Amino acid sequence: MPRADDRRAAARLAATLRERILAGELAPHTPLREESLVRESGLGRHTVRAALQSLAEERLVAAEPFRGARVALLDDDQVGALMELRAALEGEAVRLALERNEGRMPEAVRESLARLVEACDVPNPDLRSIDREHSAFHHSLVRAAHSPRIEELHARLDGELQLFLLHLRPVLGAAEMGAQHVELLRAIEQEGADAVRRHVRESARRLLEARSSARI
Repeated sequence: MPRADDRRAAARLAATLRERILAGELAPHTPLREESLVRESGLGRHTVRAALQSLAEERLVAAEPFRGARVALLDDDQVGALMELRAALEGEAVRLALERNEGRMPEAVRESLARLVEACDVPNPDLRSIDREHSAFHHSLVRAAHSPRIEELHARLDGELQLFLLHLRPVLGAAEMGAQHVELLRAIEQEGADAVRRHVRESARRLLEARSSARI
């Protein structure tokens, strides 16, 4: 069994690599060679392997037999599957939240939205801050349902969700991101869970259409 120090070291390395991936510093398909990471980090091979395994479980890294680990790319099928799962989880969470809060979302959701809008509404916005606040807002929608199992499943999607946002950046600017989510909260309280399902699917559609146009 790995020692506690080794587990902490693996977690720190995973966190460093996660941030580099989600910041776009490590592009999709970039090899993550164990030998190089051992040399750069000064950690043992088993610790490096544990860090890569952790990122593979988040679907930020793809481990291929005989080819090693590479930074993942959400291909079209994976984008569709991720959005279907998000639509199911967030849609049900929003339905429960509205049912339990007399048709309105709780104040914590509004506070999270305000932080997202603030991150978007500045000159030269920090894109990683926007990604984090976007993720936090969607998690707040799910937490409002007070359903631990839905929340647990949704939390597991966080890495993939932020990777999706990285791919979406050329398609959706910061100002539109903020305005879109203000409208989303309004629509949720007026129309119900269908609003968040529509929002999630529309994001996927825009990315897939942009990719299709780029291939022509």
